[in-house]
Amino acid sequence: MPPVASAPAFLASSPPQVRASRWPSGLDWVGLLAVALLGLFQVAMPFSGDQALFTVGGRQLLDGSVFYRDFWDVKQPGIYLFYMAGGVLLGFTEVGIHLFEVLWNLVFAAGLQRFLRPRLRSARVAALAPLLVQGVYYAAEDLLGMTQLEALVGLPLFVVLWACVSTSSGRTARLFLAGIATGVVVAFKLVYLPLGLVFWLFPAWDAVRGPRPVRSFLAVAAPLLLGLAIPVGAMLGYVALHDIGAQTWWTTVVYPATTTAIEGRPWSRLLLLPPQILDLLGVSVVPAVVGLVLRGRKGIDRFTVACLAWLGVALPLFAIQHWWSYHVPLFLPPLALLAARGIDEALARGMERRSVPAWIAAAALALALVFPLKVLAFKGYNAATFGFGVTPEDRQALQDRMQTYYVSARQWARMLSLPDATPGPVYVIGSPIALYLSGRDQAIPQNGWAVDQFDGPMWQRMARQLAAAPPPYLAIRHVSGEFLKERSREMTDLLARLYCRDGGSTEDAWYRLRGPKGCQGDVR
Repeated sequence: MPPVASAPAFLASSPPQVRASRWPSGLDWVGLLAVALLGLFQVAMPFSGDQALFTVGGRQLLDGSVFYRDFWDVKQPGIYLFYMAGGVLLGFTEVGIHLFEVLWNLVFAAGLQRFLRPRLRSARVAALAPLLVQGVYYAAEDLLGMTQLEALVGLPLFVVLWACVSTSSGRTARLFLAGIATGVVVAFKLVYLPLGLVFWLFPAWDAVRGPRPVRSFLAVAAPLLLGLAIPVGAMLGYVALHDIGAQTWWTTVVYPATTTAIEGRPWSRLLLLPPQILDLLGVSVVPAVVGLVLRGRKGIDRFTVACLAWLGVALPLFAIQHWWSYHVPLFLPPLALLAARGIDEALARGMERRSVPAWIAAAALALALVFPLKVLAFKGYNAATFGFGVTPEDRQALQDRMQTYYVSARQWARMLSLPDATPGPVYVIGSPIALYLSGRDQAIPQNGWAVDQFDGPMWQRMARQLAAAPPPYLAIRHVSGEFLKERSREMTDLLARLYCRDGGSTEDAWYRLRGPKGCQGDVR
């Protein structure tokens, strides 16, 4: 009589299939080079409003501003630390930040290759697997989604998955690293903590199945928690050092619920997601399904369960947020890992032969490739038209073409650079691109981005801060100005009392601080 399994097969420890070389092969370098080239030709692309805000905030944090106190945003500090690091290393510009992201993604890509090498039969599939993740990302992601935290958080989440799923030697060190990576995920976005914790279940399950479950469990929990304590402890220490506990609690716990209640989750936004889903995820769907079917015939393994867990936990986390298109890349790494497994299984079983299922799968894959390639062609055409932004003139022309708001924002920036312009920080109610291009700091802690999500107290807070330290210049985007007029009597009165209209552009209205003689020469 065969022995009865003591645990589900997919959670049982199993050695790697193949002893893999620690060093990249020639084909590995080809895969990394392809990712690098796809990223490098886009480094001159313009920012969207979010990236502009992160850049300005990263620069101000480097200059000594305290997050949440001197520069406020609803997000956790991780994305600002990323931009600060990129700015320090490569410059607080589009090119500098995008180059830093290319380096980040190359580390991710090399990790994917190293992780997959012993788990796939085909070294070619493992070497080229980054094209399913970073390659598709650079091909298909639009300007809004570039260098957003959902694209960046994939790397630390992957580190947690790798460390917790692996059953090789050095378990304590791996689990310590998994704890640190989980803390990095928290620094990027607290709501994604469950994505890191779900991978902790693998070593925890291994521990409780052993002969000494309590001792083994503690041996697993200790390095995980110790690693987690390092980044989380650093953040809590920062909060305590600068006495910003109240602001941190309000920003992290109280205010997000308020924004959801105001801005909501409109179905119209959800209906706009299918094109983005097709562009980013469509290529991986067919091979992922093929892999699940073929692999399922001989039993599901830890690799597959980890990827499915990532997708399963990410789905409700996506559902409770605002359904922005830049959240879609969160699903890309696990789906692409399953796709790499599917391609590997298909090749191993000879499905490349001329059978009906093979032709159907090949046709579906070819059709799916159309979606990211059309986006890549659009971006590539524009980049090539302006010499890939190699010269400053080409960069400006490329950015003005790809992000038309840059034209209006540059006009304001040129006005602020005139010899008779008053120095000092300025303020923007609307897209932070105008603030970024001005080269000046934000005058008050409260940023003026996404004012459609502001409740009454947020508008009052903005008015109080501006009244206490009025900057010499304001720029108000027309659509944001409509929200201001409808929702904030305090801001309307402040503008009338302290500021004069000072021209504008097709996108913005400009204001200057009222002088002793009032608004002589005021442009109405």
